[in-house]
Amino acid sequence: MIWIIITVLVGMVLPMQAGINASLAKHLGSTPQAALVSFAGGLLMMMVFCMVSRDNLPPVKNLAAVPPVLLIGGFLGGLLVITSIIVAPRIGAVALVAALVSGQLIFSAVLDHYGWLGYAMRPINAWRLLGIVFLLIGVWIVQRC
Repeated sequence: MIWIIITVLVGMVLPMQAGINASLAKHLGSTPQAALVSFAGGLLMMMVFCMVSRDNLPPVKNLAAVPPVLLIGGFLGGLLVITSIIVAPRIGAVALVAALVSGQLIFSAVLDHYGWLGYAMRPINAWRLLGIVFLLIGVWIVQRC
């Protein structure tokens, strides 16, 4: 249960991050520059995390052996940051996060169903589909009201 609580608390920063990055883009006059500054802060935080956990940078030879698909996590994070910078001021925090969570839930169900990327296979069933439908209805409601 502690991991769920920690994840919920960390999840609470997503709307803050989107709002901060969108405001940064306004101040800088550039979405790409704001995303770059945001990722520079993320890089600094990860460097501190590595130092605190007494971990080293990965050796280049180890990176060269990694399947390319496993190296796109940062790219996907960048896509999320750029999208949130552009979309957050247009639709608001609630609709942004509801849409993001909906997308995450839909593709998570696919990942679980097929057991892709190391997830245990958990078939899509009627209850999962119903939950996704309810979430999509929620996105529509928060966007309309």
